[in-house]
Order: sequence, then structure tokens, then C-alpha cells
Amino acid sequence: MLAAPIAVRHALLKWRLRPASTTLERMGRIFRSNVVFEVEEFDGVFSINPRSHLLHRVLQQGYYEPRVSGLFFSLLRPEDDVLDVGANVGFYTVGGAKKLTTGRLFAVEPTAEAFARLSENVKLNSISNKVILFKGLIGANKGEAAINYVPGLEEYSSVNVLEHAATRDHQVRSEAVPIERLDDLVVQYGLRPGLIKVDVEGSEYAVFDGARDTLTKFRPTVISELWRAPSNSTGRTAGDVIELFEKLDYVVKDAHDIRAKPGLPDIGEIVCIPKEKYSRDLLL
Repeated sequence: MLAAPIAVRHALLKWRLRPASTTLERMGRIFRSNVVFEVEEFDGVFSINPRSHLLHRVLQQGYYEPRVSGLFFSLLRPEDDVLDVGANVGFYTVGGAKKLTTGRLFAVEPTAEAFARLSENVKLNSISNKVILFKGLIGANKGEAAINYVPGLEEYSSVNVLEHAATRDHQVRSEAVPIERLDDLVVQYGLRPGLIKVDVEGSEYAVFDGARDTLTKFRPTVISELWRAPSNSTGRTAGDVIELFEKLDYVVKDAHDIRAKPGLPDIGEIVCIPKEKYSRDLLL
């Protein structure tokens, strides 16, 4: 019932922001060095490519992901380890690490440019002692794969064919990167995750398929982007991801509206909480 009003709202917002978007796209073309800017939402400063739509969104709206970031910080416990899978330049890595006391933050990013900015931002925010960085992909099986990306727009990178509208009419490049299972990395680094944040542009099922032991043993809360359409690399849909969590005794909710059925938007976010930890008040 809400699909039509939401679509109209998004179209109206896009129309209203068109002049600003044109200016920001021009800025991305003419700037010759990275931009360092502050994002209050994540309590940090960040070096970023001027073409990045992460930067453009903050400049247009004054924030990045208020609902998802609010959930992230409300569910983070300072003593637990946090996993940021698909960290890009490190908004959640920096914001999360600054909230930790004895916990550590494990950040994963596959593309060379974004990983370089992620590493730089960890140093800029003086959190190197709390952060472990891994350059590669997280999947169901150890190996190697090609990550597809648009330079400067690494936030849309994927092992799948790039389908996001923002990547149209841009030159796509590929880079070979290693794949590791989350279960193996958790053991290798001695992590005890209490919260996992995932943003992998359609490869969510592969990430969680390789994390079943971690989800069973440590029972972390999970916040993940979710693509409804089948992944080109796994053939799995949003429904398969939700089913995986439900079989592991998790409660799965739409991160933006806990009354809505999760997995209906083409691209949305879910929050997955172990049944033994779940209460409606936790998300409100």
C-alpha cells in the first residue's frame, strides 16, 4: 500500500534536488584531489573522492543514513567486536570504533581506491588501535573473484553486473580480489562479534552462508542492505537471506519500518536479532 506514495515522494525529492545534483556532478569532474570533510552523524572526518555519491548525499541532505546509522549505534555494545563488511571509505568503521571500549572493529573493503581511503580515514581519526582492516571479499567459499566498480563511485562495486542507475554511462573496471569466509576470519583474528553491518550490493546471501558458525556461536545482531532480485553470482534472492536467518532463530525486520514485511523494496535494509535477545522496544 505504501509503495506508490513512497515512489512519488522519491520522484519529487529527485526533481527538487536536480539543480544541486548537477552542481555536485560538475564538482566531481573538476576537482583534482580528494575532499576531506566532517560527517557529524559518524563523529569523524573523512577523505573521499569528490565524485562519490556518499559525499554528494551528505552535502545535499546534511546526513547519510539517519535511520540505519541510528539503529547501528543504538545496537552497538562498546565491549563487543563489530564487523563492517563493505566498509567503503569507513563511515561506520570510524563511527563504530569511536564508540568501542574493549571491543575491536573489523572492516572489509575489496576495491583498491576505497580501501586506500578507508585506511587513510582510520589514521585521520586516530582509531588504528581499535581497527583491523581486510582488503577482499566475503563469501561462502574461499577463493578469488573479480569485483566490478566505477572509479570514484566504489560504493556501487559488486561481483555482480553493475545494475544501479548511478553507474549507467560510466566506464566499468574490474579488479581481482581474494574471497574469505567470515567464519574463518573470525577464528583467525579471535573476534567475538556482537554486531555485523553488511553492504555488499546484492551478495548478501554469500556473506551469511559463510558466516553460519559465527551467527550460531556468537548470536550477533545484523544490519544489512538487501537486494530483492536474484544475485547474478549466487542466484539467491532477498527471501533466501531472510529464510537463512529465520532458520537460525533470528527475528528479521525491515530496518526502516518494523511493521512492514522485510525484503519487499528492490533495495532496502533489514535488521536481524536473535530471538532470545529480541524485544519490540529494542528497535523503537
